[in-house]
Amino acid sequence: MRYGTPIATLVLVQSVILWRGKRLLQNNILFTPALPQAYYAHGNASEQCVAPQVDGLQYCEDAVFWDVHAHPEGPVTQRRVLVTCDAGRKAWNTVMGPMHDPAPKGSLWVIMGEGEAGWAGAVPVRLTLDGYPPEHDFHPLGLDISPSINGGASTLFVVNHARDRTCVEQFSVSPAAPTVATHVRTLDSPHFISANSLALTSPASFFVTNDHRFTRRLPFPLNHVLPIAESVLSLPLGWAAHVRVDEAHDKVEQAQGRLDGYHRIGRLESAAVAAHPIAAPNIPFPNGIALSPARDTVAISSTTSAEIWLYKVAGSSATETAFTGPGESPDSTASDQYTAFDSSSAAPLDKSLAFDNLIFEDRIPLPFLPDNIAYTDDGSLIVAGHPNFPNLAALAGGGTTPAGSWVVRVARRASNESATPVESASFAESATPVDSAGRVESAVPTDSDNAPVDANHYTPPHSRFIITTLYQSDGSHFQSSTTGLYDARTGGLIITGLYADPGVLLCAPLSR
Repeated sequence: MRYGTPIATLVLVQSVILWRGKRLLQNNILFTPALPQAYYAHGNASEQCVAPQVDGLQYCEDAVFWDVHAHPEGPVTQRRVLVTCDAGRKAWNTVMGPMHDPAPKGSLWVIMGEGEAGWAGAVPVRLTLDGYPPEHDFHPLGLDISPSINGGASTLFVVNHARDRTCVEQFSVSPAAPTVATHVRTLDSPHFISANSLALTSPASFFVTNDHRFTRRLPFPLNHVLPIAESVLSLPLGWAAHVRVDEAHDKVEQAQGRLDGYHRIGRLESAAVAAHPIAAPNIPFPNGIALSPARDTVAISSTTSAEIWLYKVAGSSATETAFTGPGESPDSTASDQYTAFDSSSAAPLDKSLAFDNLIFEDRIPLPFLPDNIAYTDDGSLIVAGHPNFPNLAALAGGGTTPAGSWVVRVARRASNESATPVESASFAESATPVDSAGRVESAVPTDSDNAPVDANHYTPPHSRFIITTLYQSDGSHFQSSTTGLYDARTGGLIITGLYADPGVLLCAPLSR
């Protein structure tokens, strides 16, 4: 009898977890969507999408646009893409495993798509890491970079899953020498437990997600039990923090002659983290993170919930400005968006403090397990992810069967557009029946995105947002998509693949 209450409690908790995650269980674990070899929303994938064959460009994780502006109020005059890759990922992956050999270093790449052929004709170039300590591991994951203003250098932050700890590397990159990243420092903090993705709020501050509370760095056997349990049970133990860097710390260290050699790493640089407040707690596997162009909304992908979680920045009106659709513009000017990124000065501290406590606002269900996310110029959100988790896990474990790719655009509905009513903050899944293949059954018409596998057949309709597929593949064309970038100026689509070789897919429409 004395064991009855704990057992009953455990059964109840497991039942709630399984009920809450039944859509994910059906869509992404028990069943594999019948994805095509390749689908590209703007044309023929086999003709308009190219995976550049460059030595070392494999197993790529994150990508960001690197924009250049002639002046703070001006438009983008030049756009490049930075990418993180790690050819040794199958021997060193602190998220999925294994953790056998951390010695081979990962890499950063720059893609310049300003030529006549656009993004599809671009050739990625590996960055030289100038001044990077030779004894320091480099296994890059998430990254973000500040725009260049007036030709000034940009600040680049990169999450590094090194052998002893997870840290954040800071670099300086100039448009005049775009293939060289000068190492500034290694940010070391006990709070970087499982740092994954970054989103800058100024050249000296950024959001960072921590995807797990328990990691594979724990001693055996905990490292084989707790991280897996946290993922499988979709436990809300992850979080996003807002980190502020103390730039005055550099001046003190330089004056004392201590910013050289090994001393750029570890103890001294932990003092450079001025603040690390948790901005968004209690998220199941928070993976990607992005700040909207209007700087009023933060989007976080919850991988094991198969959802995007939206947060409002304190003092903003995110509900009215986030996720603009085609032909609309965020309610802010270029000056509003980029003044905080002026390379001559960091954002005012009081503005930075607004990012320390985010206000939960909404959830958007997805047909796959979302990885990284990125906003477009028009304010819509591009989400890439994994259609089937067992296939991805098998690939990470050394398997050869391809894992699928799926990239979607999430945009706010037009003011005169409606959908099947859904309680936007709750998604009461008990009221949304699904068939044996995991597709949503509905007595009324739902949205359609014209893809071979319609995203809207696997998710309950949302009253505010609509999902459109940009690319999908069963993995035979391009596998394990983690990031999607959409260039609204050219229509170009850039996709990275966690276990893809080559690790980047570049797509361009025939005409604009």
